Amino acid sequence: SSGINAEYGEVVETVSNTDWCSCGNCTPGCPLIEAVCCQDRSEVQQLIQGQCVTDEQFFKAQLLDENGLQYNRLIYASFITDSAKRTAYLRREFDNTLRRQLCYRNFSVVANGGYPIGQGVRLVVPRCAVVKIREQYPDPEGHYVGFVESDKHL
Repeated sequence: SSGINAEYGEVVETVSNTDWCSCGNCTPGCPLIEAVCCQDRSEVQQLIQGQCVTDEQFFKAQLLDENGLQYNRLIYASFITDSAKRTAYLRREFDNTLRRQLCYRNFSVVANGGYPIGQGVRLVVPRCAVVKIREQYPDPEGHYVGFVESDKHL
């Protein structure tokens, strides 16, 4: 099926089933590019001891736990070399939008083996992880951006 990507006003193909999911925690209705299971990514598979990456201790402690996320926020801020930008980042309200962004960033860094991510280096976060992060840090109106390819990111 297809739908409109609200961020860019594009028609995007979406998946209507979870036949592609091996962990049992992915959901349908996402854009085709986001139909990725944690079991399908070799760099993520090495992090999994059980059935799904969302069951792993690092995922719960570093992404779903408020203290772990606050700690990671400070670590991320320490890499912002421009003092004014670092201060602005730390003063920004730590709302669920920022929490989700930080979760996706942290997950991607771990999944990328510690190598840098950011503009020009994007990883699709597995659907099961996205679902769990959105459940933990929901948008009150259900508006989510989804995966943004690097050529569309400013």
